[in-house]
Amino acid sequence: TAREMWWLDGLPMYLEDQTLVATAMVARHIDRPEIVLPILDRRIGFFEDLAGHANRRLNAVVYRSLIAEFPLVESQEDRIRREVIAFQAEKRQLAILLSVRALINQDLDQTKLCDRDRGRVQQLGWEAEELIGQLPDDWQLLYFLYNGSQLLDTRAVVKFRTSPQQWRSSLDDLDTAVMALEVLNLSLADSIQNTVRNESGDIYDSADLSRQLAAILKHRANLRQAMGDQTQAQTDRERIQELGFDLEEVLF
Repeated sequence: TAREMWWLDGLPMYLEDQTLVATAMVARHIDRPEIVLPILDRRIGFFEDLAGHANRRLNAVVYRSLIAEFPLVESQEDRIRREVIAFQAEKRQLAILLSVRALINQDLDQTKLCDRDRGRVQQLGWEAEELIGQLPDDWQLLYFLYNGSQLLDTRAVVKFRTSPQQWRSSLDDLDTAVMALEVLNLSLADSIQNTVRNESGDIYDSADLSRQLAAILKHRANLRQAMGDQTQAQTDRERIQELGFDLEEVLF
């Protein structure tokens, strides 16, 4: 599905995190790792909270099952098994993000922060180096920067139009999509692009990427306007103009 496109160790990785990890790895390649830190920090905080909730949820399910009936009936065993799988997937997702942040902190000569993240990965039951070694190669990373940003943009627009309760989540998707395309655009001048081709066999084109970026920025400006953030909405509009597009132009 759109949310589960990478499977490592038999466990899925969500769309927004696939895009974030791909963006971080390419940003490192072009010596701009600091670009991804704000969103990466926010996402890691989200998963730290989620892992805590998942652990408490799993313990509660096990406890309720044990006091209800022992030995466990098949339906109870299935529920516990599902909770264990979900808990393990969330922990592993957090471990991957921490491993990537450790690399970025290493690039930025933040040794203590790097060691902190790698230590946390070990607490979760993995080794940072092993998780990084399982990530896709440069071709796949660049490919997913482009496609991941489009999928996130589409999902964000649907959320925006569905309900104000989903606007915050929609903004998170658009922030990641914008960052991915900005990094992909910057990578055009880097050696990482030398052998990378898109689906049609052509090197990613700067004009096409700029238009895609402008379209996503327009969606984010509209969302920020609706959320009452006039200042940031105006910042997005100015960026669209910097890219060479008219604000009234129907980009997509």
